[in-house]
Amino acid sequence: MPYSIISDLEERPIEDFFKENKELLNQTKNYAWPIMYDSIQELVNKIKDADVHYQVLSSSYGMNGWVLAKRVEIIDLN
Repeated sequence: MPYSIISDLEERPIEDFFKENKELLNQTKNYAWPIMYDSIQELVNKIKDADVHYQVLSSSYGMNGWVLAKRVEIIDLN
């Protein structure tokens, strides 16, 4: 998004992902989002087995949310 400044990228425990997004996960379960799963426990197991990290993104304008990623690398361009 143009002119958006990322103010924070915070890694949180993967368990927080499920707590903080419980309602969203329940609402989107039948739409194969974020992946296909039959129960929340199955989703928990699949995500933990994938060894991903939960990153919460904050920015100045419109780019807030979260990312599940295998790896995060921050590169200083200076």
